[in-house]
Amino acid sequence: VECGVNTGIFSLAIMKYLDWNTIDKDFWLFDTYEGCPVGQFTQEEVEIGIDRVHENSYFDCYELAKRNFSPWERAKLVKGRVPESLSTVDIDKVAYIMIDMNAVVPEIAAAEYFWPKMVSGAIMCLDDYNWVHHIHQKIAFDKFAEERGVKILNLPSGQGILIKP
Repeated sequence: VECGVNTGIFSLAIMKYLDWNTIDKDFWLFDTYEGCPVGQFTQEEVEIGIDRVHENSYFDCYELAKRNFSPWERAKLVKGRVPESLSTVDIDKVAYIMIDMNAVVPEIAAAEYFWPKMVSGAIMCLDDYNWVHHIHQKIAFDKFAEERGVKILNLPSGQGILIKP
């Protein structure tokens, strides 16, 4: 699963590396494919300007993403806002999830939705975990991890990794 796909850079790399057409698994790709929805940022995020940081960074990339993922039959693009779009498909088990939506509310909603579906040893990658502009995401995910009795591995890239026990 990836929540916050844009044109697909992270997931495309994984699918190419693993030769995804030889794997009997779906790769679910959730995004608006139009950037960060206005209204999904918290007041705290707006106050530090995170909404303005991303306002000119994205474009309508759905058709491009569809083309990018067209070689993989099991790539499943889901267009819509998170969390609303999550329940539109049936996903039982998750081995990997990348969360990269640049906003606290949809990211925590995705984590809460998918955590019970994650198998033991599954990886949750938080793209913006330790970036200064995304401090409110870090605070929220630190609480999320603490409530579940797990730690977040802070990577030099600024990402965070959780592993489901």
